[in-house]
Amino acid sequence: MIDDGPVRIIALDSLSQGEAGGMICDVRAAWLRDCLAQGGMRPTVIFMHHPPLKCGVPETGEGGFAGADMVMRMILRRFSRLNHAAR
Repeated sequence: MIDDGPVRIIALDSLSQGEAGGMICDVRAAWLRDCLAQGGMRPTVIFMHHPPLKCGVPETGEGGFAGADMVMRMILRRFSRLNHAAR
């Protein structure tokens, strides 16, 4: 996490070794929960390889993303507005 500028940057590892889809384990989920709690309502960007929602990415559709619903609930619980940009 980079937390020394006007926007906090969180890099979350969603790799599931040897799998096309992603995964968020309990350790990663707890880390993300702590990072989100520390930042209040400051603008925050979360980077992860696998998107936590269905958006046409083949890897997510094929292999799924274990824990994606949990990640989205944490994000939505913390922020009233969510801006998702895919390019």
